[in-house]
Amino acid sequence: VDRCYSLGAVRIGPEFSPSAPMPQELLEQLAEARAMCDQAVKDQPGTAALHARRARVLAIAGDPAGALEAARRGAELGSPTAQTLLGVMLGRTDRAKAEELFRAAAKRGDPHAHFNLGVMEKDPAEAAIHFRRAAESRPFGDPLAMQMLKDESWLKRAGETFIFGPGQNPRRIPV
Repeated sequence: VDRCYSLGAVRIGPEFSPSAPMPQELLEQLAEARAMCDQAVKDQPGTAALHARRARVLAIAGDPAGALEAARRGAELGSPTAQTLLGVMLGRTDRAKAEELFRAAAKRGDPHAHFNLGVMEKDPAEAAIHFRRAAESRPFGDPLAMQMLKDESWLKRAGETFIFGPGQNPRRIPV
């Protein structure tokens, strides 16, 4: 369980770990991370954060079906990380559900959820509110959100795709 917590953790947000690996770093440890998180959710099936970590690992590994299943379970159990992951995964097919998930995660302090809401927002003033909340998140601000606030041309390109691949951050809509 502890190894899944450390390998599958995120660096910012309510379920963060300052020692969490970046997506590119996790690629080198995917086999171990998958095995540890698979076992962890078997050992503690009611722990939302473990399902979220497993979903992150599976998304980075390029297993969208497994990631979707794990994110759904984590979101059902109330993990803001899983809600954000699931929102990104559903964004191409169900924008309304994605927005609902992002709003739920944002209420729990997930900076990536605020970022994604900013990307989805059509009103630049409202988008800036979400980017500001992401940029000012604790313990670390979201650097891409900070960039979005500085350069409005990013706002025009944002929100056109919900595709992510192995090694990318599965919690943020790519821009």
